[in-house]
Formats: sequence, C-alpha cells, structure tokens
Amino acid sequence: MNEELNDDKPSQFLRRLQRLLSGASDDIVESLFFSKHPLPIRTALVPFQDRPLIERAEQADQIAAV
Repeated sequence: MNEELNDDKPSQFLRRLQRLLSGASDDIVESLFFSKHPLPIRTALVPFQDRPLIERAEQADQIAAV
C-alpha cells in the first residue's frame, strides 16, 4: 500500500487507512499507520502503547501541531 500522510492530520490518515483496509487486522493497520510517521512522533507515542489506536492518533495530532 502506498498511502502517505500528505496534509492529513494523523487521525484523518488513520480513518482513511481503516476505510481502505477494512477487514485487515488491527495489527496491520497499526503497523502501516506508524510506518508513515516520522520517528519523533513514533517515539513520543511510545508511553501510550496501551491506549487504543484512535487515541494515539489523536495524541499524534497534538504533537504534529506543535
């Protein structure tokens, strides 16, 4: 899959991935979602690993806005 973040907020990108990959496992969606984000955002989200993916995407929105 060749989806990119473009100008989407991380939460918008996640929703797009979920639509495109409907039926795919959550692990695949999560892996693809994080692979498209820069390392500083992925690193900042490590403490939130136990949270649902949508919450981490919304947290990434806040981080990316800074």
